[in-house]
Amino acid sequence: MARLRTDTDGEHVEVLYWSLRTDRWSPTGPSGRTILPPDQALRFIAAEAIF
Repeated sequence: MARLRTDTDGEHVEVLYWSLRTDRWSPTGPSGRTILPPDQALRFIAAEAIF
């Protein structure tokens, strides 16, 4: 399950996933937050095994 949260600029979204370990939405990516344009975010979600 993924959540797309609008970034401060309104043109990008942050990709989050539901963490069963912490029981809350958590950032994705190896170094923290993943912020992408919406079309790239959807491709990212489709390609990542966590979703």
